[in-house]
Amino acid sequence: MRNADKDKPYYMHPVPIIEKYFETFRYKRPGKKPTSQIPVAADALIIKVAVFADGRITADGQPVTIDSLRESFKTLAAKKGAVWYYREAAQGEPPPQAMQVIKAVVDARLPIRLSSRPDYSDAIGFDGKPIQQ
Repeated sequence: MRNADKDKPYYMHPVPIIEKYFETFRYKRPGKKPTSQIPVAADALIIKVAVFADGRITADGQPVTIDSLRESFKTLAAKKGAVWYYREAAQGEPPPQAMQVIKAVVDARLPIRLSSRPDYSDAIGFDGKPIQQ
């Protein structure tokens, strides 16, 4: 996609990034469920991923590289797990690593839960609004 207004950043929040990739799955893979609709068992394995404003990435509290995260996602997908995702300063411009993480989640076809809190105590819908639990 092209940014028609070059003075404004194209992505301001992880939600448009995720929607872009889910849209890709919806239209390029007819008959396949988008990742957001894949059911997750209550006892499914979870990897809690945080992307910080300076580009650092952690998985379950431990520093990781994007390559090691991709490998973890492959294993998680085989076990029908899910990703819980938090991005520091989500209202600002995302670091490039945020897009790489979201792409890795989508490439692994993993369900994702967005959180606005670093303790993952809330869930944000793809519309950017909190989900009531």
